[in-house]
Amino acid sequence: MGVVTVNGDYKQFYANYSPLAFADPDCFCIFDGKSWGVTGLYLLPVKVGIGQFQPYGRFTSVQPDNSSKREEIEAGVNYVISGFNARISAYYQHGDLRTKGINYAPDVTGDKVDVFKLAFQLQM
Repeated sequence: MGVVTVNGDYKQFYANYSPLAFADPDCFCIFDGKSWGVTGLYLLPVKVGIGQFQPYGRFTSVQPDNSSKREEIEAGVNYVISGFNARISAYYQHGDLRTKGINYAPDVTGDKVDVFKLAFQLQM
């Protein structure tokens, strides 16, 4: 029948930075606000070669109180060979989560970008 996995998270952040802290480009300033995300995966029951396919989707939203929000959608497929020990992933991402970065200043901007990635995971 396959395996369905659903994961969700919600975080509320309370930081009381002076606006001057955001003027420093090296500031690793956290933000006041919230973030949340949801991920859904489905491990197909049929083995193909040495592994199984696992399509998935993910949505992430970071919503600072005094800066622009950042969002990203991701869709992809994992080829699971040995759980977390060996897998190959191909996925597509769209959003501004990476381009706005960790600078939570009020005037930060970033483009929405489209990215396709291929990843390998091997643990020994």
